[in-house]
Amino acid sequence: MLCTVGVKTHNSERQIDWYKVGWVKRAHGIKGELYIQLLSKTADWLEDLKIFQLKPLPGGREDPQVLTLKRVKPHKQGLILLPEGFSHRNQSELWKGSDFLIDKAILQTEDGEKPYLIEFEGFTVEDVRLGVVGVVEGFMDNGAQDLLLVKPPHGEEVLIPFVDAFLLDSNKKERTLKMNLPEGLVDAGQSDHNFS
Repeated sequence: MLCTVGVKTHNSERQIDWYKVGWVKRAHGIKGELYIQLLSKTADWLEDLKIFQLKPLPGGREDPQVLTLKRVKPHKQGLILLPEGFSHRNQSELWKGSDFLIDKAILQTEDGEKPYLIEFEGFTVEDVRLGVVGVVEGFMDNGAQDLLLVKPPHGEEVLIPFVDAFLLDSNKKERTLKMNLPEGLVDAGQSDHNFS
């Protein structure tokens, strides 16, 4: 989920594309900390996190807010974090259930680094036998592995395990993922057989 907002940084304003990486599970302790449940197993981006957005559920009492991070630490399947200006549990209780969003720019890697899943959003998935399977529209985690949510040219969305055993090549310039998918994982009627 992306949401764009202007934020001033070092005397200049730039647009930030916010990306949901979790939600506020509950308040933690009595000093205003939040327990953030993450959507993925890792938060490799944590050292780059300086600001974040909390976006309440529709009908919530608060408007979305961009907050500055005071401190953070990994905890279970998420994070314990303290926003600047939070000092007691009542403040953090107001945000229970809110979406936790970060600047999408910190989810970009350099060549040679392990990419973040979000970098594959919009990529075309091509199978060696079936051709174009579809376009990556999102991601899930089934506990064992990451899954690509792929919208095929015809039919319903399909979940494809994003594992080394299936991935042959990823090309950022062409925005493609070439894969060798097991037979039966994707219905041949859903794909486009014009693979080159």
